[in-house]
Amino acid sequence: ITPVTATVNMTFNPSDGTYDLVNDPGIGIIWQGDTLVDIDAMLADAGYGDRKATKVDITMDNTLAVLSEAGTTAYIKKKQAEGVTITAIVPEPATIGLLLLGGLWLRRRS
Repeated sequence: ITPVTATVNMTFNPSDGTYDLVNDPGIGIIWQGDTLVDIDAMLADAGYGDRKATKVDITMDNTLAVLSEAGTTAYIKKKQAEGVTITAIVPEPATIGLLLLGGLWLRRRS
């Protein structure tokens, strides 16, 4: 399969990641950014609707832009991410067992 790629934007909290030195300086505040990527939808959009992803590679490019005094700028590029999670939806064994028992019960009744 050809790799399927997507670019997503993160939402930052608090203040949507935007701070004003005078009104909202953001000093001593822990920032948090998150986004949700629907891998199944990405595969479907790429023409692989009935397939599942077997490998997911996440590359993060987080650039912080700072404007302070007139005519000055600063950029910080962050490449490290902690707490990235991938959730695979797998039916729990108890649910499958209940469905099988229900099927056997229905079969015995017929």
